[in-house]
Amino acid sequence: MSFFNSFSKHNIINDLSILKVDLHSHIIPDIDDGSNSIEESLEIINELHRLGYKKIIATPHIMGDNFENTPEIINNQLILLQKAVIKADIHVEIIAAAEYYVDFSFSKLLESTKLLTFNNNYLLIELPLSHPPLNISELIFKIQTSGYKPVLAHPERYTYWYDDFSNYTNMVNREVYLQVNINSFSENNPFRKMAEKLAKKQLINFVGSDTHNIKNIEFLNNALSNKHFSKLLLSGKLLNNLL
Repeated sequence: MSFFNSFSKHNIINDLSILKVDLHSHIIPDIDDGSNSIEESLEIINELHRLGYKKIIATPHIMGDNFENTPEIINNQLILLQKAVIKADIHVEIIAAAEYYVDFSFSKLLESTKLLTFNNNYLLIELPLSHPPLNISELIFKIQTSGYKPVLAHPERYTYWYDDFSNYTNMVNREVYLQVNINSFSENNPFRKMAEKLAKKQLINFVGSDTHNIKNIEFLNNALSNKHFSKLLLSGKLLNNLL
C-alpha cells in the first residue's frame, strides 16, 4: 500500500514548517505585481514565518515589456528588504532568484546573460496561460544545455494541457521539475483538481506560496485542510527543505 493510500485523519498538519523553505514569491517590493512597499513585504514575511518558513526564495517576474527586471534591480531591492527584515527582528532568511516568462526576450537572455537561479542552478520558468509555446521541447533542451535545471512554475494552471496528461509526464521524463502553488489546493480554487492529480501521481517536486500580497496568506492556511496537500507534505517527495 502506497503512502498516499494509507493516509489517515491523524496525519493532518497545521503549518508549513516541514517545508522550511518557500520557493516562488513576489515579496520584494516595487518591482513587479507583488508587494507595493517594504511595510507590506514585512507583513507578508511575518505571516510566512508564522506558518513555519525559515527561508524564502523570492522570485520577481522577468517578463518582456511588462517587468523589465534585471539582476541588478532585483538584488538592490533585495538588500533593502533584507535590512528591513533584520531591523524588524524577523528570523527568516530572504534570498532572490527570478520567475522567467518564456517569450522571445527570454530566449535572448538565455543566450546572452547569466540568469538568476536558486540552489544548484535551478531556473524557475513560467509558460503563457492562454496557449502553449510552440517550441517548448527545443526551449527545455536549450535551458538544460546552458547548464540550468528547469523548474516549471504552477503547471496546474496550464489548462491547455488538461486534455492530455502526458504533457505533464513528458516534462518530468525530460527532467523538468514541477513546482505547484500551495494556494491551488485551497477550497474553490479553479486549479485544485489538477493540483491534486499531480500530487496523487507523485509528480510534484516543489511547492511554493506564490505570495503577491497579504490576502494570499488566507489561501495558504486554507490549503492545509486539503487531505491531498497534507499527504504531499508528509510524503517525503518534496525538495523544498533541501534548498
